[in-house]
Amino acid sequence: MIEPEYGWVLISVEDLGNKDGICERKGCGTEIRYEHLTYHPNWGYKIVGSTCIEYLTIEDQYLSTVTLKLFRNISTFINSSTWEKRFTKKLKSYIATTYSHHEIRIYGKENYYSFQIALKIKGERWFDFKDFISTKNKNLSQVKELGFIVLKGLTTESEIEKKILRNIYTRIK
Repeated sequence: MIEPEYGWVLISVEDLGNKDGICERKGCGTEIRYEHLTYHPNWGYKIVGSTCIEYLTIEDQYLSTVTLKLFRNISTFINSSTWEKRFTKKLKSYIATTYSHHEIRIYGKENYYSFQIALKIKGERWFDFKDFISTKNKNLSQVKELGFIVLKGLTTESEIEKKILRNIYTRIK
């Protein structure tokens, strides 16, 4: 089996005090002071040095960076979005906010909310209204968060972001 170059996860780092360790990465063998214990699902555990850990975990670092950025965006949205009370044609109340020209609409009451995403069609004066998504046992802040995650997932062009957002949504819905 060929040793994988990507997909390793950092488990722990240990300071040996001196260069008493040896990097186990294929072709390296450098004496190391800091042992980085890594894991790959197709390979198992391996101890590598500071330079090699950068290469082996680059994918993991990228995903962590993207995930943290998405969580910051969600938090910023929740804390800074302005919501307006509006009424449907049948005079039922709802609240709505706009994000990047698109709308998130929330209908209902505590523990029985539903939300709807309205995507702005570029160059048009109207929106493409998506299906209602029901939520149970969620407070208003949680529904706002879910609405933003769905909107972001519908509008991002990054497949990695879509996958991460789907994962977040699945865990909190």
